[in-house]
Amino acid sequence: DWGIRGVVGGNEMFKLGDENVIAGFTIHATDGLYSGTGATRVQMKPGAGFWAGATAIGDAPFSVTNAGVIDAVSGTIGGCTLAADAVYTGSKHTGANFATTGWTLVNDGSIHTPNFYINADAEIGFRAEKIIKAYTGVSNTVVINHATPGNSTDTSWELIDTITLGANLKPGRTLRIKFWLKISNASGTAYGGIWKNGDAVGVQQSTQSTSAVEKSQDIADWDAGDVIQLKIRTSNALYQVLTTNFRVCGTITVIVDEVTEV
Repeated sequence: DWGIRGVVGGNEMFKLGDENVIAGFTIHATDGLYSGTGATRVQMKPGAGFWAGATAIGDAPFSVTNAGVIDAVSGTIGGCTLAADAVYTGSKHTGANFATTGWTLVNDGSIHTPNFYINADAEIGFRAEKIIKAYTGVSNTVVINHATPGNSTDTSWELIDTITLGANLKPGRTLRIKFWLKISNASGTAYGGIWKNGDAVGVQQSTQSTSAVEKSQDIADWDAGDVIQLKIRTSNALYQVLTTNFRVCGTITVIVDEVTEV
């Protein structure tokens, strides 16, 4: 009944006939070469392809079709892990928002990294490199401080220092601007003033004190990129005017270190 039977070293290696079995693999004219059923199934079938892990190719967790299409529910390719619902590196993240480590491309179309994400509903989020802060109003809290001293014996206005406002400042802000001012001899008068992009703004400040006096003024309508200029002069070239602590003061609030846009 067995037709041809092969035995090597006492072990049956194949039998040819109705069963067509070689070392546990069945050879079938239609179904090709296969062994096992369900999760233990391995099959290679002409015109279909190769698969493993299920009796039917459509149910198999791994398959390669006759056309070369690969389907795998898990594995590793080039350091990337294949899962049933995602391709990822580091820790798989299939929920909303940021991943903890690596990146995850989910089968719902979402992308997640520690600093950037696109959720399935098209919500986009990213973490800024630097914390973004907002200037919310005037106060005596120092925001920018140029502490390097400057001096002059010029009776005409002399530019001593400049502050360029950052790109995140909302338009039309009122800034509290301060500087210290003194004169080398009380017989003279020290003058100080603020210019905006080359134009004088605010009120001219003065003192005859030989000790530093803080001058403070709230000046409106500052925009991102504006240049604040500090100029000083003396009433008499015999007397030196000195200044320091050129400052912008106000209240700063962290907006977010994550920007989200829908």
